[in-house]
Amino acid sequence: MATNENRIALTGSLDFANERFSDVAVALVDGNGCAKLRQKIRGSFRKPEVEKVHVLQSVAGPVLKLFKQAEKLLGGKCEVVYAGSVGPPK
Repeated sequence: MATNENRIALTGSLDFANERFSDVAVALVDGNGCAKLRQKIRGSFRKPEVEKVHVLQSVAGPVLKLFKQAEKLLGGKCEVVYAGSVGPPK
């Protein structure tokens, strides 16, 4: 799903027979399909266990710039969580 500013992806599955979330994660993804924010949901539909949001990428100033430069030099890549047909916001 995409809005004017963000693209959201859901991974995992819903176990309707047992009324449970099965390793469900909701992620805000960037233009490369990499998660910037991720929140996991598990447990029953009636009482789901919702984890705190994990920030995987942020605007952390100069320190982040250094890591990004090092990543480019070393060829590091993020884990792509979405590679579907919904394009990133323009």
